[in-house]
Amino acid sequence: MDAKKTILVADDIRLNRELFRSALQAEYNIIDARNGEEAIRIMETKPIDLLILDIVMPVMDGIDVLKYRGAHREMQNIPVIVVTAVEDSDMEIQVLELGANDVVRKPFDVGVLRRRLENVISSCNAVVLSKENQMLKRLQHLEGKNKEYVKLFHSLLNHIPGGVALFEIRRRQVRIIFANESVSRMFGYTQQEYVGVVEEDALVGVHPEDRETVLRAAERAISSNEDLEVTFRNQCRNGEYIWVKLTASIMEREENRVVGYGVYSDIDRLKLMAEKDSLTGLYNRQMFEGLVEIELNKENADGLALFMIDMDNFKQINDRFGHLYGDAVLAEVAKRIASVFRAEDLVARIGGDEFCVLVTSPVSGQLAEERARMLLAQMYLCFEKKEEQVCVSASIGIAFVKSGCSYKELFREADEAQYYAKQHGKNCCLISGPGEQKLYRSEIKEPIIVPLE
Repeated sequence: MDAKKTILVADDIRLNRELFRSALQAEYNIIDARNGEEAIRIMETKPIDLLILDIVMPVMDGIDVLKYRGAHREMQNIPVIVVTAVEDSDMEIQVLELGANDVVRKPFDVGVLRRRLENVISSCNAVVLSKENQMLKRLQHLEGKNKEYVKLFHSLLNHIPGGVALFEIRRRQVRIIFANESVSRMFGYTQQEYVGVVEEDALVGVHPEDRETVLRAAERAISSNEDLEVTFRNQCRNGEYIWVKLTASIMEREENRVVGYGVYSDIDRLKLMAEKDSLTGLYNRQMFEGLVEIELNKENADGLALFMIDMDNFKQINDRFGHLYGDAVLAEVAKRIASVFRAEDLVARIGGDEFCVLVTSPVSGQLAEERARMLLAQMYLCFEKKEEQVCVSASIGIAFVKSGCSYKELFREADEAQYYAKQHGKNCCLISGPGEQKLYRSEIKEPIIVPLE
């Protein structure tokens, strides 16, 4: 036996609501509302098969209910019969234009009302069924196509050089949904050994010294809804660890459940080719970013300092002496920058004549100023070739690591400080400290003469 359909009656007059209930409750479940606002709340929370709607009501009238229904897709399939004592053809046209299925005048004949209800419900069911049949045929057509697309997509993923994995995390439990052949080659497992395996520890395989780094980076990415980028050591099947960079994005998020994908880059494989700048021997930009991320995710990261260094007037070196001599100048400057810092600090060439240094232990404002003055002195140089001279200097920006800051935020702050220094006379340094900024100018009057051979 078919379940009774549910009709919502919205009318501000109690007698009318009771009349509808008495006339229809044998065939239908009846719910009533005293005004349009109540009717909308009910339609938002309960399944309604048909709405009988009065037009003139307090708080919210029938016209506004129809407008609200038309603006909310989840309500548009609820058929509406307007029942009104108002004899106004313009009003009748308006409610039909707003989506009402029928209009019945008060007072009404119960038999006529029942027949109109049956007609409207039957008509709407036929429309819904037709749409469902059309959708079913469309889905059946797409199913065949999708099988082809899935096969092609898997083939594409397996030919991507980087390792790609699709994963699901529930609390601390992780399940690999898909892993391409590059992941298998990288870590030494077969795809069958990866896919479908459930690990109780989401950080399985991560080197014990790097677990905190990965965990902090993941928590920050999930809470900020940003992509995860982290560098760490991961264990291979043979027990050895390799350095990898993981970039991961979240595709679905529910309570205690996350679905996403990750792209692994084998840093060990790329290290010999890509970790160092071939001209200066310093770290290149990509490797520098990865190493800085590791430092930022350590517990004692607060107070580390990032130096952004840009050479002044370097273009004149290339213009006067040519690019070969320009390369020699960059190599000389790189040595001088490295000489100011400790072996454990990270020094990199990140662009043409731009350098970056991360001091890997907390730095006071005074110590940062001392390092800046040493840099300004070491980089105030005059290069000579025969009788020509070109002098260069440095514009420096310094920013300090604050709790929870990302590499991008730290880099942006130091870069803006360096830009400010360059715009305010060059050969100077702006320290962007907590709550204040200080500009320091070089006190060196004469440059160091460096002959170019």
